[in-house]
Amino acid sequence: MLQYAMLSDQPSAVIDSFELRDPQYTEGRAAGVPYASVFLIDKSGKIIAKTVSGDYKKRPTNEQILALVDSI
Repeated sequence: MLQYAMLSDQPSAVIDSFELRDPQYTEGRAAGVPYASVFLIDKSGKIIAKTVSGDYKKRPTNEQILALVDSI
């Protein structure tokens, strides 16, 4: 079992700082929903690769993410 801390960003400050807010979700309970995104971050905290999809149904597969990791 993989255990990790679940964090909350109710005002979507992080999403907005990375310009990931999906504009179709601006009001109501879904306000602040981000684009489907994957960031690879090195040990120093630098973003070394990212993928952002404008369609939540078209997320990268696990295999695509692992291939990206292997290519770095």
